[in-house]
Amino acid sequence: MNNQSLDRHSSDKDEPAFLLEDWVQAIKELHQWHYKLNQVINGKNSNEHIAINSSFKKDCQWSIENLIKLRLDLMYSLATLEKECDLVDETATLWQLNQHTKTIINWNKNIKNALGLDCSGTA
Repeated sequence: MNNQSLDRHSSDKDEPAFLLEDWVQAIKELHQWHYKLNQVINGKNSNEHIAINSSFKKDCQWSIENLIKLRLDLMYSLATLEKECDLVDETATLWQLNQHTKTIINWNKNIKNALGLDCSGTA
């Protein structure tokens, strides 16, 4: 998440505009990290793959098979999230949006970790 959303007071975070802003930011980051994950899996950017691999700590390194499994898990989770969105009524919408944002942020962290970019606690 960006620092602007983290600097808000906790009461502000419940405002619909801020919830929507956080969700949009999380989706943008998911798109970015999913793209990087696909590049590494597909070997389309060998220079980036080498740079990512050289930054790996040994205990953070994921095999290509595990990266593929992560990508499949993400696709399944996205489909599940989409189904949940279809079932949500208007009264639960803001709460659900907040929960989905937290879920997407967690996916982003998982991808960064799998690529070895978040092993030391920093991105």
